[in-house]
Amino acid sequence: MDAPTPLSSSGEDAARGVERRLMAEAASGGQAALARVYDLTSAQVFGLVLGVVRDRTAAEEVLQETYLHAWQHAADYDASRDTIAVWLCGIAHRYAVAHTLSHFADLTPYEIAARTAQTVAAVQSPTREGLSGLHDHSQRSHVEAADIRTPEPA
Repeated sequence: MDAPTPLSSSGEDAARGVERRLMAEAASGGQAALARVYDLTSAQVFGLVLGVVRDRTAAEEVLQETYLHAWQHAADYDASRDTIAVWLCGIAHRYAVAHTLSHFADLTPYEIAARTAQTVAAVQSPTREGLSGLHDHSQRSHVEAADIRTPEPA
């Protein structure tokens, strides 16, 4: 007996048709179509980028690069493969990672380690200060046990 094939919903088909039309219009230079794509997807794409670069200004720059790429390569979008949001998130992720890595390109391994240690120390400091507010000894010991340990400088 053959496995049943999933039925595609007419809503999904309609959405894909709208996405296909919007990207075809954008590929033809339709600014209104790209603006509509931006309105539909920018919050999701920005959230992904911000999670990677961890800086709002940098995330806004990467978001701009992403939509510029989408504008320039709108004809490459294939609605049968992905939704617009998935396609844009893939582009955005590549730009976000490239942006993040570019900040480490000129650093020595020692400088990278020092920045990492500074970041860990900045995270630990508020955590340790917050421990004084825990009155229950078992709560405090659980938080202390989960604390990030960094090696002492040699």
